[in-house]
Amino acid sequence: MNGTSSIDVRVPFVGRKEELRRLLRLFEGGGALTLVGPGGVGKSRLAIEAIERWPERERFGATFVPLAGVAAEAVAGSIAAALQAQPRSPADAAEAIAEAAGERSRVLVLDSCENAIEVVRPIVERLRATRGVAVLATSRARLGLASESLLAVEPFDARDGCLFFAARARNANVDVDLDGSDAPFVHRIVASLDGLAIALDLAAARLASRNVRELADELADPRPYYFRSSASSEPRHWSLNHVVDWSVQKLSEGARRAFAFASRFARTFDAEDVAALTGDSVAETAQSLAALEAQSLVLAAAQAYAMLAPIRTVARRHLAELPDRRSADERFAARMEAVARGIEREGGSPGSAGTLAAVSARYDDLCAALAWALKAPARRLEQVVGTFLALVGVWSDGGRFCEGLSWCDRVVEAAEAIDIVARGRLYYGAIVVAHAAGEYDRILALAPPLITTFTIAGDRLGLARAYNALGVASLSASRAGAAETYCRTALALYQAIGHARGVATANINLGNVAQEARSEPAIARDFYERALATLLEGGWDALVAIAYGNLADVSIDLRDPAAAERYARLALGTLSETGNAANAAWQHVTIARARIERGDAAGARAELARAFELLERQPQPEYLANAAQTAARVLCDRRDYLAAAELAYFVKRFREQRRAPAKGGMLAEARALEARIDRQLERNERLEASARARTFELRALADRARRAIEGAELA
Repeated sequence: MNGTSSIDVRVPFVGRKEELRRLLRLFEGGGALTLVGPGGVGKSRLAIEAIERWPERERFGATFVPLAGVAAEAVAGSIAAALQAQPRSPADAAEAIAEAAGERSRVLVLDSCENAIEVVRPIVERLRATRGVAVLATSRARLGLASESLLAVEPFDARDGCLFFAARARNANVDVDLDGSDAPFVHRIVASLDGLAIALDLAAARLASRNVRELADELADPRPYYFRSSASSEPRHWSLNHVVDWSVQKLSEGARRAFAFASRFARTFDAEDVAALTGDSVAETAQSLAALEAQSLVLAAAQAYAMLAPIRTVARRHLAELPDRRSADERFAARMEAVARGIEREGGSPGSAGTLAAVSARYDDLCAALAWALKAPARRLEQVVGTFLALVGVWSDGGRFCEGLSWCDRVVEAAEAIDIVARGRLYYGAIVVAHAAGEYDRILALAPPLITTFTIAGDRLGLARAYNALGVASLSASRAGAAETYCRTALALYQAIGHARGVATANINLGNVAQEARSEPAIARDFYERALATLLEGGWDALVAIAYGNLADVSIDLRDPAAAERYARLALGTLSETGNAANAAWQHVTIARARIERGDAAGARAELARAFELLERQPQPEYLANAAQTAARVLCDRRDYLAAAELAYFVKRFREQRRAPAKGGMLAEARALEARIDRQLERNERLEASARARTFELRALADRARRAIEGAELA
C-alpha cells in the first residue's frame, strides 16, 4: 500500500464484518464511497483493514492519502504527490489526479476529508468517472456529491467494544479477563462510553494507574471526564476534547450553543427540547441540529437525535462555559414537565404499553428533573408533579420497584413544604408504587393523611384512590372487614364520578378480599371478570395483565388448571409490552402450578426456571416467595423433602414477618405443603431444615431454589 498512516495496526481488528464486505466489493467493482461517522469511531482503521484484506492489492495497487492536519490549500497537492501526478496548474489538479489514479492505483483512500470538503468534492467527482478506480473517502461530514454513496460507521456494540477494549489494554501491557471477574466491569465501561473507539482507546490507557473496577466506577461518576493520550493511544488522537472541538469550531454560534445545551439530555432529544433551553426558535434549533448531524456530533434517531456519551461529556464542558448555564437547569425541568404532561395527554391510558414506552424513553431526563427539584423542594417540587407521576407508572407498572420506593421516600419527606393539593398527588403516587412493590406498611402510613388532604381539597377522585389504597393495606394487615368496607367505599366514589379505571381497580381489590381473606374463589372470579371487561375497553395494559393473572390464580383454586394456564398466557402476552418482569414471573409460577395439577412435573420445572430468571432481574419479594413455594412443591413431589422443607420454611417465615397476603390460594397451599413435608421428616431433620431456612437471604433465594430444581431434574 502506498502512503503512510499514523493508525496503530498492531491491535487486532475487531468486528465490522458487513462493512468490510461492502468495501471489498467496492474495491473489486470501482466507484466511490464515503465512510461517515463521529471522530474517533474507527473510520480510518476500517479503511486500512479493508486494503490489507483485499487480495488484489499487490497486483493492482492501493494508495492511502492521510489528509488530517493538511491545510485546505495543500490538499490537492498532497493527493497528487501520493499518486506521483504532476498537474500543470491548480485548475488541472482533478484531471491530473484522475489520470494518475487510472495508471498507478486501483484503490485510492482519501482519509479525513472533513478538513477540506470543498477541495475534495470535485476531485472525487472526477475520480468517480475514472473507469476501474475505487475511491474510498473517510469524513465526519458528507462530501455533498451528487447521489453520494454513504456507509455510516457506528460505534462498537457491547461484544465488539469489550474485545476492542481488551486489545487496547494489552497494547498498554495490561491483561483484561473477559471471561472472568473483569467481564462485568468491562461491559460497564463500554456502555458508559457508548462503544466509541477513541474513548475506549483512551480509557484503556488509564489502566496503567488503576484497575478495571476502579475505571468502571470512575466512568459512572456524573462529572465529566477528560481522557488524554498516552503511549498506547493513536498519536493523532491527542485527547477526546481535541477530536470533538475540531468539529465544533466549524459551527455557527447558534449551533455551538445547541451542541452545549443538547448535552443536558441523557438520551434522545429533538429540536423542541433543545429550543426550550437555548431560547432560539424551534426552526432555528432544527437548523443547528442538522449542522451538528452533518459533523457527526449528533446522530439521527427516529424523529429525534442522540449524542454519544463521550461526546456529551465534551459538550457539557462547553455548557459549563456559557453565561446562562445556571438557568438552564430550571428550563430543563420545565421542559421535562411539559414532556410528562404531553405523554399523559397523547400516550394513551396510564399503564398502557405506549405510555410506559414513552416515559421509559425519557426516564433518565425525567429523573434528572425530579432530582433538581428535590434540592430545593419548597420552591421547585410543585413544578415537577407531572414528572413524578409519569415516573410512578414506570416504577409500578414497569416493575422498577426498588428505584421507585427510594425516589418516593425522598418525595414524601420533601412534600411537607408544598401546597396541599400538590402534596396529595405526590402522596398518591407514592402509594401506587408501594402497592405494586407489596410494601403495605407504607400504604398504612400514607393513606390517612392522604384522605385528610383530599377531604380538605374536595377531591372526590383523590378520596376514592385513598380509600382504595387503604383497602389494600387493610387486607395486608389481615383486616378483611375493614378492607372490604374501604374498597366498597372507593367503588361507590369511582362509580359516582364515572371513573372506569378506578371502578376496575376497586373490583380487582374486592376480588382479592374474596379470594385471599374469605376463601370464596367463585365470588372473586366474578369481581375479576367485571374488572377485566372494563379494562379491555379502556386499554390499560398493566391492569389487564393483573386481571388476567388474578383469574389464572382463582382458576387454580377452582380446580381448573387449563383455564389457569390460558389466563396466565394471556397475561404474559400483555406483559411483554409493559416490561414488568416481576409480574411475568408471577404468570410463569401460575403456569407451573397448573402443570403440577395436571401431573406435568417437567413442564412445571421449566416454567419455574423462567420465573427465577426474571426475578433475578426484578426481585419482587412476594412473587419470589410464590416461586420458591411452588419449587418446594415440585421437590416434595420428587420426594426431596429436606430441600423442599428449606424453601417452604423460609416462605412461611417470610410471610409471617411481612404480614402480607399471598397471591391467590398460595397461603392455604403453603400451610398444607408444610404439614405434608413435616409428616415425612424426622424431628431432627425438621430442625435442621428450619435452621438452614433462617440463614436464607431473599436475593439468594432464587439461586438456591433454581439449584434445587435442577437437582430434582437430574435425579
